[in-house]
Amino acid sequence: LTGVFEGTTLALLGMDRLRFTGAVKFGDTIHTEMTVREVKESSRPDRGTVLLDVAVKNQRGDTVATWDQAVLMAKRPVASSPR
Repeated sequence: LTGVFEGTTLALLGMDRLRFTGAVKFGDTIHTEMTVREVKESSRPDRGTVLLDVAVKNQRGDTVATWDQAVLMAKRPVASSPR
């Protein structure tokens, strides 16, 4: 994955409730849509857990797969106060 996940994902913690809801055929174009459901603080201040709802859709917009995903991600560095 690129974009927001590149360089920030520390670990894939799990995938649950995987469902295949439609067929994917040769020649189909698919893409993934992810929605942040919840963000949880970690015991370490530089990271946290992000819970995602994931849907894979084909070129017609039909959902062909769904799952829940938990990812451990690095937090943005906190900007220091000017002195």
